[in-house]
Amino acid sequence: AAYTGRASAWDLEFLGDRGYEVLSTRSILSEAHRRASAGERVGDVAASVQHNLARGIAVMAIRAAEVRGIPRVALSGGVAYNRAIRETIIGEVRGAGLEIVMNREYPLGDGCISFGQVVWGGSVD
Repeated sequence: AAYTGRASAWDLEFLGDRGYEVLSTRSILSEAHRRASAGERVGDVAASVQHNLARGIAVMAIRAAEVRGIPRVALSGGVAYNRAIRETIIGEVRGAGLEIVMNREYPLGDGCISFGQVVWGGSVD
C-alpha cells in the first residue's frame, strides 16, 4: 500500500531512555490510526508511516554525529532494503550537510551487520 501512497511529514516525538534518544514509534502509529480512522487513503497513511520512521531514524543519526563531531553517517541493516526508507534517510542526512556511507560490497541486511559485528569484536581487547 505504501508504494502507491503520497507521504507527508508528521510531527516526530523523541523520548529519552537511559541517556539514549529513542524515536516514539507509538506516536507514529497513533497518528497513522487517527488519519486512517478519519478516512485518509490507506496508501498515503502507509507511505507516511515509512517516511516518518525514516525521518526519525535520520534525525537521531544526524544528532549523534553532530554531537560527536563525526562528518558522516553509515546506513545499513535490513531497513535499508526498503527503497523509500533508504532514500529518505539519505536525503535527510545529506540535507544536514553530512556524508552518507553505505557498503556496496556487502548486503544491506543482516550479512553486513554481522560483518560489522565481527570487525568490532576483533578490535576489542
